[in-house]
Amino acid sequence: MSWSLHASPRNFGAALVAAALFFVSPARSWAEAKPAARGASEAKAPAPSKEVTLEGEMMCARCNLHETKSCRSVLKVKDVKYYFTDNAVARENVEKVCGGGSKHAIVTGVVSEQDGKKQITPSAVKLP
Repeated sequence: MSWSLHASPRNFGAALVAAALFFVSPARSWAEAKPAARGASEAKAPAPSKEVTLEGEMMCARCNLHETKSCRSVLKVKDVKYYFTDNAVARENVEKVCGGGSKHAIVTGVVSEQDGKKQITPSAVKLP
């Protein structure tokens, strides 16, 4: 049997089929996976959040609850704890409850959840 570099109709047909399978198969699986990936990203997109007003006991997560390594305000409403996210309002008010004790507070902000913990991004804190 001798190998030749000349194209024969049989070799050309086999090469054409192989090329078609090579280019069509990945494109088809990519097209099928694309809607699933798009749907998955839409499911993870956060819903538009509204500002809420919560009333409860504000305390330090480190000094009172011993749950964090650094001081961070927490608003406890009944049995639910809302951890303050780091912003100017939170930094301004953490010193008022740091060191132990708690104070009654009315907090306005946007509530979210991260790692199974409720968080609030405060826009206003009122200590009556």
